[in-house]
Amino acid sequence: PGRSRLESKVLDVEMDQCAQHLMAIAHTTEVAKAVVAVLADAGSRLQRCSTSKLNPELGKDCEEAMSVASRSFLDACGGLGAVLIGMASAISQNVMLPLESFHRNAFADHARKAKALEELRRKELSCSNAVTEALQKRDRARVGLQSAMRDQEKTEKKATEKKKSSLASRFRDGEKDMAAAELKVHKAATAQTASIEELAIRTEEANEARVVRETASKDVRLLQSNVDFVRSRLLARCLKSSAGAWAEAAKEIQQGAEKLRVQVSKLRSSLDGAPG
Repeated sequence: PGRSRLESKVLDVEMDQCAQHLMAIAHTTEVAKAVVAVLADAGSRLQRCSTSKLNPELGKDCEEAMSVASRSFLDACGGLGAVLIGMASAISQNVMLPLESFHRNAFADHARKAKALEELRRKELSCSNAVTEALQKRDRARVGLQSAMRDQEKTEKKATEKKKSSLASRFRDGEKDMAAAELKVHKAATAQTASIEELAIRTEEANEARVVRETASKDVRLLQSNVDFVRSRLLARCLKSSAGAWAEAAKEIQQGAEKLRVQVSKLRSSLDGAPG
């Protein structure tokens, strides 16, 4: 029993750790949702802003270099908006949704197995208490039988003395006393037999409950080990996908920066060629 209680305490600590790991996944998922919302909103705003500011008349009354440069800047802003929306989509598909699905399934499995284990623990405790009660009942029955047998011995001695008497009434009383004592012993023996049988049944039930509980404990440990393993691999895959999305976004932003630098060169050239 002491070892069983210690194992249960250790398992409780492990279950708490697993719950904390799942909570961390839930928190990461919520952060990913927030990031997706911010990036998508910012990207949409940039695209709307750059589109609304594009004036079809731009260029008619402006120098060609200035017109192209202005349009390039607005295009770069629109491109940045597209990059942000793309990052939001990548994070949603590669991070948020996989983590959300994993947390939902793992949390449900963990909660279900933890609840089942707790019910089995209660059943095992109930069976253990039943064994204790059956032991006490057997001990009381044993004491009762021993007491009845001692009373029977005393009764037999008294009955033997009464038989020696010449009085028929005393002889019949002795016979009655012996019959009553034998009946008492018989009832006590029957009670002891019943208590022993009940103890055997309760012990078997307790052993079965223990085996089932131990199996459930192993299932919980296996689930927790699987959760930790899958969680680590999933996070690694999510981070790898995020790194790829970041790199692609950086590449597109760099290309936009190069286009802006080209416009800077053209503007400077136009200024150098302008009349003094």
